[in-house]
Amino acid sequence: MLRPNGRIILVGYPKPFPENVDWWCGLGVGVALISPSSMNWLNRVVADINRQIEDVARKTGVSYVDVSTVLQNGRHDACTDGDQRWINRTIIGQRDWSWHPKAPAHARQADMIKACFVNPGPQTCRVPPRSPTHEEEEWPIAIGALPMDGSALYEPYIQYAFDNMGCDAEAGGPGAGVLVNDAVFGDATADGIKDAVVAMECNPSTSGWPETVLVLDGANGPQRAAIAGVLIDGTQTPTRLDATDFAINNGTITVSGNDYRKGGPEPTSTFARTFTWSGSEFIDVSTEQGSACPPTAAEAIGDSTVLVESFETSRAFISICSDTSGSLYYHGLTGVGEIVLIAQNLGGSTYQAINTEGGSTYVYTVSPDELLVTRDGSVLSRQSVIG
Repeated sequence: MLRPNGRIILVGYPKPFPENVDWWCGLGVGVALISPSSMNWLNRVVADINRQIEDVARKTGVSYVDVSTVLQNGRHDACTDGDQRWINRTIIGQRDWSWHPKAPAHARQADMIKACFVNPGPQTCRVPPRSPTHEEEEWPIAIGALPMDGSALYEPYIQYAFDNMGCDAEAGGPGAGVLVNDAVFGDATADGIKDAVVAMECNPSTSGWPETVLVLDGANGPQRAAIAGVLIDGTQTPTRLDATDFAINNGTITVSGNDYRKGGPEPTSTFARTFTWSGSEFIDVSTEQGSACPPTAAEAIGDSTVLVESFETSRAFISICSDTSGSLYYHGLTGVGEIVLIAQNLGGSTYQAINTEGGSTYVYTVSPDELLVTRDGSVLSRQSVIG
Protein backbone atom coordinates (compact mmCIF):
# COMPACT_ATOMS: atom_id res chain seq x y z
CA MET A 1 0.00 0.00 0.00
CA LEU A 2 1.29 3.45 -0.93
CA ARG A 3 1.80 5.74 2.06
CA PRO A 4 0.20 9.22 2.13
CA ASN A 5 2.24 11.61 -0.04
CA GLY A 6 4.06 8.60 -1.47
CA ARG A 7 5.10 8.52 -5.10
CA ILE A 8 5.73 5.71 -7.55
CA ILE A 9 8.95 6.13 -9.54
CA LEU A 10 10.03 3.70 -12.26
CA VAL A 11 13.75 3.39 -12.95
CA GLY A 12 15.45 2.12 -16.10
CA TYR A 13 18.76 0.32 -16.58
CA PRO A 14 22.26 1.72 -17.22
CA LYS A 15 23.97 0.96 -20.52
CA PRO A 16 26.92 -1.32 -19.70
CA PHE A 17 29.32 -0.36 -22.50
CA PRO A 18 30.82 2.81 -24.00
CA GLU A 19 29.21 4.11 -27.20
CA ASN A 20 30.71 3.96 -30.70
CA VAL A 21 34.27 2.96 -29.85
CA ASP A 22 36.68 1.27 -32.29
CA TRP A 23 38.30 -1.19 -29.89
CA TRP A 24 37.37 -4.52 -28.32
CA CYS A 25 36.53 -4.93 -24.63
CA GLY A 26 37.33 -7.74 -22.19
CA LEU A 27 34.48 -9.75 -20.64
CA GLY A 28 36.35 -10.77 -17.49
CA VAL A 29 36.82 -14.42 -18.51
CA GLY A 30 40.29 -15.28 -19.80
CA VAL A 31 40.91 -13.63 -23.16
CA ALA A 32 37.20 -13.39 -24.10
CA LEU A 33 36.49 -10.10 -25.88
CA ILE A 34 33.40 -8.31 -27.20
CA SER A 35 33.43 -6.37 -30.47
CA PRO A 36 32.45 -2.69 -30.90
CA SER A 37 29.37 -3.63 -32.94
CA SER A 38 28.23 -6.09 -30.26
CA MET A 39 28.69 -3.46 -27.55
CA ASN A 40 26.57 -1.00 -29.53
CA TRP A 41 23.91 -3.65 -30.09
CA LEU A 42 23.70 -4.57 -26.38
CA ASN A 43 23.44 -0.87 -25.49
CA ARG A 44 20.53 -0.59 -27.94
CA VAL A 45 18.85 -3.60 -26.27
CA VAL A 46 19.06 -1.78 -22.92
CA ALA A 47 17.74 1.41 -24.56
CA ASP A 48 14.77 -0.52 -25.95
CA ILE A 49 13.98 -1.99 -22.51
CA ASN A 50 14.20 1.52 -21.03
CA ARG A 51 11.80 2.85 -23.68
CA GLN A 52 9.27 0.20 -22.70
CA ILE A 53 9.62 1.05 -19.00
CA GLU A 54 9.24 4.76 -19.77
CA ASP A 55 6.16 4.00 -21.88
CA VAL A 56 4.58 2.17 -18.93
CA ALA A 57 5.36 5.18 -16.72
CA ARG A 58 3.75 7.53 -19.23
CA LYS A 59 0.65 5.38 -19.60
CA THR A 60 0.13 5.05 -15.85
CA GLY A 61 1.02 8.65 -14.97
CA VAL A 62 4.01 7.89 -12.72
CA SER A 63 7.55 9.25 -12.83
CA TYR A 64 10.45 7.72 -14.74
CA VAL A 65 14.14 8.28 -13.97
CA ASP A 66 16.58 7.78 -16.85
CA VAL A 67 19.80 6.19 -15.52
CA SER A 68 21.04 4.92 -18.89
CA THR A 69 24.26 6.98 -18.84
CA VAL A 70 25.24 6.40 -15.18
CA LEU A 71 28.10 4.09 -16.21
CA GLN A 72 29.09 6.09 -19.30
CA ASN A 73 29.40 9.52 -17.70
CA GLY A 74 32.93 9.70 -16.31
CA ARG A 75 33.82 6.30 -17.88
CA HIS A 76 32.60 3.85 -15.26
CA ASP A 77 31.44 1.30 -17.87
CA ALA A 78 32.34 -2.38 -18.16
CA CYS A 79 35.44 -1.64 -20.23
CA THR A 80 37.06 0.41 -17.46
CA ASP A 81 39.48 -1.26 -15.03
CA GLY A 82 39.86 -0.99 -11.26
CA ASP A 83 37.68 1.03 -8.92
CA GLN A 84 36.52 3.26 -11.75
CA ARG A 85 34.47 0.37 -13.15
CA TRP A 86 31.02 0.49 -11.51
CA ILE A 87 29.66 -2.77 -12.93
CA ASN A 88 30.82 -6.35 -12.51
CA ARG A 89 31.94 -8.28 -15.53
CA THR A 90 31.57 -12.08 -15.74
CA ILE A 91 32.25 -13.77 -12.38
CA ILE A 92 32.71 -17.51 -12.71
CA GLY A 93 30.23 -19.39 -10.52
CA GLN A 94 28.39 -16.19 -9.49
CA ARG A 95 25.74 -15.67 -12.13
CA ASP A 96 23.59 -13.41 -9.94
CA TRP A 97 26.45 -10.94 -9.44
CA SER A 98 27.82 -11.05 -12.96
CA TRP A 99 27.05 -7.88 -14.93
CA HIS A 100 25.45 -6.31 -11.87
CA PRO A 101 26.05 -2.63 -10.90
CA LYS A 102 28.37 -2.01 -7.96
CA ALA A 103 27.74 0.18 -4.90
CA PRO A 104 28.93 3.48 -6.51
CA ALA A 105 26.46 2.99 -9.38
CA HIS A 106 23.63 2.30 -6.92
CA ALA A 107 24.59 5.44 -4.97
CA ARG A 108 24.50 7.59 -8.12
CA GLN A 109 21.11 6.16 -9.10
CA ALA A 110 19.79 6.73 -5.57
CA ASP A 111 20.76 10.42 -5.82
CA MET A 112 18.88 10.69 -9.13
CA ILE A 113 15.78 9.01 -7.68
CA LYS A 114 15.89 11.29 -4.63
CA ALA A 115 16.13 14.36 -6.89
CA CYS A 116 13.04 13.18 -8.76
CA PHE A 117 11.15 12.67 -5.50
CA VAL A 118 12.14 16.02 -3.96
CA ASN A 119 11.91 18.17 -7.09
CA PRO A 120 9.92 16.37 -9.83
CA GLY A 121 10.21 18.02 -13.22
CA PRO A 122 11.90 17.83 -16.66
CA GLN A 123 15.39 18.18 -15.15
CA THR A 124 14.99 15.16 -12.87
CA CYS A 125 12.20 12.95 -14.26
CA ARG A 126 11.21 12.10 -17.82
CA VAL A 127 7.54 11.72 -16.84
CA PRO A 128 6.49 14.11 -14.04
CA PRO A 129 3.57 12.91 -11.88
CA ARG A 130 0.14 13.77 -13.24
CA SER A 131 -2.34 16.00 -11.43
CA PRO A 132 -5.67 14.75 -12.86
CA THR A 133 -8.85 16.80 -12.74
CA HIS A 134 -11.87 15.49 -10.83
CA GLU A 135 -13.47 14.33 -14.08
CA GLU A 136 -10.30 12.48 -15.07
CA GLU A 137 -10.26 10.78 -11.67
CA GLU A 138 -13.75 9.39 -12.34
CA TRP A 139 -12.83 8.05 -15.77
CA PRO A 140 -10.07 5.65 -14.64
CA ILE A 141 -12.46 4.16 -12.09
CA ALA A 142 -14.77 3.18 -14.95
CA ILE A 143 -11.95 2.18 -17.31
CA GLY A 144 -10.20 0.20 -14.58
CA ALA A 145 -13.18 -2.13 -14.35
CA LEU A 146 -13.02 -3.08 -18.03
CA PRO A 147 -10.64 -6.03 -17.70
CA MET A 148 -12.32 -7.40 -14.55
CA ASP A 149 -16.00 -6.52 -14.25
CA GLY A 150 -18.48 -8.65 -16.20
CA SER A 151 -21.57 -6.80 -14.93
CA ALA A 152 -24.14 -5.21 -17.24
CA LEU A 153 -22.63 -1.78 -16.56
CA TYR A 154 -19.52 -2.67 -18.55
CA GLU A 155 -21.03 -5.32 -20.80
CA PRO A 156 -20.85 -3.22 -24.03
CA TYR A 157 -17.04 -2.93 -23.86
CA ILE A 158 -16.39 -6.47 -22.67
CA GLN A 159 -18.79 -7.94 -25.21
CA TYR A 160 -17.19 -5.93 -28.01
CA ALA A 161 -13.80 -7.44 -27.17
CA PHE A 162 -15.24 -10.96 -26.99
CA ASP A 163 -17.33 -10.69 -30.16
CA ASN A 164 -14.97 -8.70 -32.39
CA MET A 165 -11.42 -9.09 -31.07
CA GLY A 166 -11.31 -12.80 -30.29
CA CYS A 167 -10.56 -12.38 -26.58
CA ASP A 168 -11.26 -15.39 -24.41
CA ALA A 169 -14.25 -14.68 -22.16
CA GLU A 170 -13.37 -17.60 -19.92
CA ALA A 171 -9.67 -16.76 -19.41
CA GLY A 172 -9.61 -16.54 -15.64
CA GLY A 173 -13.11 -15.19 -15.17
CA PRO A 174 -15.50 -12.64 -16.71
CA GLY A 175 -13.55 -10.09 -18.71
CA ALA A 176 -10.11 -11.42 -17.78
CA GLY A 177 -9.24 -11.85 -21.44
CA VAL A 178 -9.34 -8.07 -22.07
CA LEU A 179 -6.39 -5.75 -21.39
CA VAL A 180 -6.60 -1.94 -21.43
CA ASN A 181 -3.24 -0.54 -22.62
CA ASP A 182 -4.01 3.16 -22.51
CA ALA A 183 -6.83 5.60 -21.80
CA VAL A 184 -6.78 9.35 -22.44
CA PHE A 185 -9.52 11.89 -21.83
CA GLY A 186 -10.83 14.92 -23.70
CA ASP A 187 -13.77 16.32 -25.64
CA ALA A 188 -13.84 13.90 -28.57
CA THR A 189 -17.47 14.54 -29.61
CA ALA A 190 -17.39 18.38 -29.42
CA ASP A 191 -20.15 18.63 -26.82
CA GLY A 192 -18.09 20.19 -24.04
CA ILE A 193 -17.97 16.93 -22.03
CA LYS A 194 -14.88 14.80 -21.56
CA ASP A 195 -14.87 11.48 -23.35
CA ALA A 196 -12.32 8.64 -23.26
CA VAL A 197 -10.16 7.12 -25.98
CA VAL A 198 -9.25 3.57 -24.96
CA ALA A 199 -6.63 1.30 -26.53
CA MET A 200 -7.44 -2.30 -25.64
CA GLU A 201 -6.34 -5.75 -26.71
CA CYS A 202 -6.67 -9.36 -25.74
CA ASN A 203 -4.66 -10.30 -22.66
CA PRO A 204 -1.26 -11.74 -23.70
CA SER A 205 -2.29 -14.98 -21.98
CA THR A 206 -4.73 -15.43 -24.85
CA SER A 207 -3.99 -13.95 -28.30
CA GLY A 208 -2.06 -10.86 -27.11
CA TRP A 209 -3.08 -8.55 -29.96
CA PRO A 210 -4.26 -6.90 -32.27
CA GLU A 211 -4.89 -3.59 -30.57
CA THR A 212 -8.23 -1.84 -31.04
CA VAL A 213 -8.90 1.82 -30.19
CA LEU A 214 -12.42 2.76 -29.05
CA VAL A 215 -14.02 6.11 -28.18
CA LEU A 216 -16.31 6.10 -25.13
CA ASP A 217 -18.89 8.92 -25.00
CA GLY A 218 -19.02 10.61 -21.61
CA ALA A 219 -22.36 12.40 -22.15
CA ASN A 220 -24.05 10.13 -19.60
CA GLY A 221 -21.05 10.11 -17.25
CA PRO A 222 -17.98 7.86 -17.16
CA GLN A 223 -19.85 5.09 -15.35
CA ARG A 224 -22.44 4.79 -18.13
CA ALA A 225 -20.40 5.66 -21.22
CA ALA A 226 -21.42 4.16 -24.55
CA ILE A 227 -19.18 3.28 -27.49
CA ALA A 228 -19.12 6.32 -29.79
CA GLY A 229 -16.83 4.83 -32.42
CA VAL A 230 -14.00 2.47 -33.32
CA LEU A 231 -10.93 4.37 -34.54
CA ILE A 232 -8.64 1.41 -35.15
CA ASP A 233 -10.06 -2.07 -35.58
CA GLY A 234 -7.07 -4.37 -35.10
CA THR A 235 -8.89 -7.33 -36.61
CA GLN A 236 -9.31 -5.46 -39.90
CA THR A 237 -5.81 -3.95 -40.12
CA PRO A 238 -3.24 -5.89 -42.19
CA THR A 239 -0.36 -4.75 -39.95
CA ARG A 240 -0.24 -4.40 -36.20
CA LEU A 241 -0.69 -0.77 -35.15
CA ASP A 242 0.62 -0.07 -31.65
CA ALA A 243 -0.94 3.25 -30.62
CA THR A 244 1.35 5.13 -28.22
CA ASP A 245 0.24 8.78 -28.43
CA PHE A 246 -3.18 10.42 -28.50
CA ALA A 247 -4.35 14.02 -28.88
CA ILE A 248 -7.99 15.06 -28.37
CA ASN A 249 -9.17 18.57 -29.27
CA ASN A 250 -12.84 19.53 -29.56
CA GLY A 251 -14.06 16.81 -31.90
CA THR A 252 -10.69 15.90 -33.45
CA ILE A 253 -8.58 12.91 -32.40
CA THR A 254 -5.05 12.14 -33.57
CA VAL A 255 -3.67 8.66 -32.91
CA SER A 256 -0.02 7.85 -33.64
CA GLY A 257 2.44 5.11 -32.83
CA ASN A 258 4.45 2.24 -34.29
CA ASP A 259 3.47 -0.02 -37.18
CA TYR A 260 4.64 -3.62 -36.73
CA ARG A 261 4.61 -6.40 -39.25
CA LYS A 262 2.80 -9.39 -37.82
CA GLY A 263 5.12 -11.10 -35.39
CA GLY A 264 7.99 -8.68 -36.00
CA PRO A 265 10.11 -7.60 -33.01
CA GLU A 266 10.73 -4.09 -34.37
CA PRO A 267 8.35 -1.51 -35.90
CA THR A 268 8.63 -1.31 -39.68
CA SER A 269 7.39 2.29 -39.70
CA THR A 270 5.34 4.79 -37.72
CA PHE A 271 1.76 5.87 -38.36
CA ALA A 272 -0.48 8.84 -37.64
CA ARG A 273 -4.24 9.00 -38.15
CA THR A 274 -6.62 11.89 -37.61
CA PHE A 275 -10.36 11.49 -37.01
CA THR A 276 -13.11 14.12 -36.81
CA TRP A 277 -16.58 13.82 -35.26
CA SER A 278 -19.34 14.37 -37.82
CA GLY A 279 -22.14 14.48 -35.25
CA SER A 280 -22.90 10.79 -35.56
CA GLU A 281 -19.60 9.05 -36.33
CA PHE A 282 -15.84 9.51 -36.53
CA ILE A 283 -14.42 10.06 -40.02
CA ASP A 284 -10.79 9.21 -40.87
CA VAL A 285 -9.36 12.34 -42.53
CA SER A 286 -5.75 11.11 -42.49
CA THR A 287 -3.62 12.06 -45.47
CA GLU A 288 -0.69 9.84 -44.54
CA GLN A 289 -0.44 6.46 -42.83
CA GLY A 290 3.21 6.75 -41.88
CA SER A 291 6.51 6.79 -43.75
CA ALA A 292 9.21 6.86 -41.10
CA CYS A 293 12.16 4.50 -40.78
CA PRO A 294 12.49 2.19 -37.77
CA PRO A 295 13.44 4.28 -34.71
CA THR A 296 16.83 2.61 -34.26
CA ALA A 297 17.71 3.28 -37.91
CA ALA A 298 16.65 6.92 -37.69
CA GLU A 299 18.74 7.32 -34.52
CA ALA A 300 21.82 5.78 -36.16
CA ILE A 301 21.51 7.87 -39.32
CA GLY A 302 21.09 11.04 -37.26
CA ASP A 303 18.99 12.93 -39.80
CA SER A 304 15.37 13.24 -40.86
CA THR A 305 14.66 9.91 -42.55
CA VAL A 306 12.04 8.53 -44.91
CA LEU A 307 11.22 4.88 -45.44
CA VAL A 308 11.86 4.13 -49.13
CA GLU A 309 11.01 0.41 -49.18
CA SER A 310 10.82 -2.52 -46.79
CA PHE A 311 11.26 -6.27 -47.25
CA GLU A 312 10.54 -9.27 -45.04
CA THR A 313 11.95 -12.78 -45.09
CA SER A 314 11.29 -15.63 -42.68
CA ARG A 315 14.31 -14.51 -40.63
CA ALA A 316 14.86 -10.81 -41.29
CA PHE A 317 13.24 -7.41 -41.73
CA ILE A 318 14.97 -5.04 -44.16
CA SER A 319 14.25 -1.30 -44.38
CA ILE A 320 15.75 0.99 -47.02
CA CYS A 321 15.84 4.56 -45.70
CA SER A 322 16.78 7.90 -47.19
CA ASP A 323 18.03 11.04 -45.44
CA THR A 324 17.38 14.64 -46.51
CA SER A 325 20.29 14.58 -48.97
CA GLY A 326 18.91 11.52 -50.75
CA SER A 327 21.58 9.11 -49.44
CA LEU A 328 20.31 5.56 -48.95
CA TYR A 329 20.77 3.34 -45.89
CA TYR A 330 20.20 -0.37 -45.32
CA HIS A 331 18.68 -1.36 -41.96
CA GLY A 332 18.69 -5.10 -41.32
CA LEU A 333 17.01 -6.70 -38.31
CA THR A 334 17.27 -10.39 -37.38
CA GLY A 335 16.72 -12.39 -34.24
CA VAL A 336 20.37 -11.92 -33.20
CA GLY A 337 20.95 -8.23 -33.93
CA GLU A 338 20.67 -5.37 -36.38
CA ILE A 339 22.90 -3.33 -38.67
CA VAL A 340 22.68 0.05 -40.41
CA LEU A 341 24.85 0.46 -43.52
CA ILE A 342 25.22 2.87 -46.43
CA ALA A 343 23.29 1.45 -49.39
CA GLN A 344 23.07 1.95 -53.12
CA ASN A 345 20.26 1.34 -55.57
CA LEU A 346 21.17 -1.21 -58.25
CA GLY A 347 18.08 -0.39 -60.28
CA GLY A 348 14.37 -0.71 -59.65
CA SER A 349 13.74 -2.11 -56.16
CA THR A 350 17.12 -3.82 -55.78
CA TYR A 351 19.53 -2.46 -53.16
CA GLN A 352 22.99 -3.39 -51.95
CA ALA A 353 25.05 -2.64 -48.84
CA ILE A 354 28.63 -3.61 -47.99
CA ASN A 355 30.18 -4.10 -44.57
CA THR A 356 33.80 -4.93 -43.67
CA GLU A 357 34.29 -6.66 -40.33
CA GLY A 358 36.98 -8.91 -38.92
CA GLY A 359 38.95 -8.83 -42.17
CA SER A 360 36.01 -10.09 -44.25
CA THR A 361 33.71 -8.27 -46.65
CA TYR A 362 29.98 -8.89 -46.31
CA VAL A 363 27.61 -7.91 -49.13
CA TYR A 364 23.85 -7.65 -48.57
CA THR A 365 21.69 -7.53 -51.69
CA VAL A 366 17.91 -7.32 -51.35
CA SER A 367 15.21 -7.26 -54.03
CA PRO A 368 11.48 -8.07 -54.16
CA ASP A 369 12.53 -11.70 -54.77
CA GLU A 370 15.29 -12.46 -52.27
CA LEU A 371 17.85 -11.38 -49.70
CA LEU A 372 21.34 -12.56 -50.62
CA VAL A 373 24.22 -12.34 -48.13
CA THR A 374 27.81 -13.14 -49.16
CA ARG A 375 31.14 -13.15 -47.34
CA ASP A 376 34.25 -12.66 -49.44
CA GLY A 377 32.28 -13.73 -52.49
CA SER A 378 30.83 -16.93 -50.99
CA VAL A 379 27.10 -17.24 -50.35
CA LEU A 380 26.25 -17.22 -46.64
CA SER A 381 22.49 -16.97 -46.89
CA ARG A 382 19.80 -16.79 -49.56
CA GLN A 383 16.29 -16.04 -48.24
CA SER A 384 13.08 -15.57 -50.19
CA VAL A 385 11.24 -12.29 -49.65
CA ILE A 386 7.70 -12.89 -48.39
CA GLY A 387 6.52 -9.32 -47.95
